[in-house]
Amino acid sequence: MAALDKLIASDDLGEALVTLRKLHRQKPPWLAGIEEVLAGKQLLIIVKQGDIHYAQAYARLYLEKYPHLGAQVIVLARVFRERSNIPMARALGREVAALLPNAVEPAEFLDSLPPEEAPAGTVQSIQIPASPTETFQRLDALIEEGESTEALALLQRLNRSKPKWLEDAEEELAWRQLLITLQPDDMLYSRSAIRRYLAINPQRGSRAIALAQRYLNEGELETARLLAREVLEGYPDNEEAAAFLQALSP
Repeated sequence: MAALDKLIASDDLGEALVTLRKLHRQKPPWLAGIEEVLAGKQLLIIVKQGDIHYAQAYARLYLEKYPHLGAQVIVLARVFRERSNIPMARALGREVAALLPNAVEPAEFLDSLPPEEAPAGTVQSIQIPASPTETFQRLDALIEEGESTEALALLQRLNRSKPKWLEDAEEELAWRQLLITLQPDDMLYSRSAIRRYLAINPQRGSRAIALAQRYLNEGELETARLLAREVLEGYPDNEEAAAFLQALSP
């Protein structure tokens, strides 16, 4: 745990996520007793990575599973407010307010924030690929080589530096984030990655089901099932997802 905290404190977020993934895969006997703590650390990592939509998706699932920890999410939101990352602070506050609509603390926190149109600071000095084509090529190579840590670090740099082309490439970047992070042993993390992708373009459910079929062909039944379930949960009328899950039924 100390090693994980050190990685988070030093902003080595890609390595921190890989460390968490290893824990979930290995399932040591003591893991069940600290799942709530680890989920909180994972939320911190994802928030520090800088992708607001992804952070929202994970925070929502985190709060659905641990609704008593809303106050802790507000504490985290205050940290980002103090760091002048108002969009992230607002996103976290809104997730708590949505879960606890009658609670005073999240409402007061949101009222304390500057107007939404206020400019947010971004990191400009980080070197990143010069074009989306170059970025995708680099990410695809890292994914193919199994270099999750470096791929996540590149996504982190992109989210922080926000190049001009980032908004137009959001869907493809979310797809690659899904490919990097998807794993059935860490349901919160995987579900947030799937929801993040589908939220950008619901019509991409077919692409997700095609990925599920690929996992099924490779013998990864639970990963395939997880993908299809998330598509169907988010979009109950998706016939491809329904048929895919029906075919998996005994």
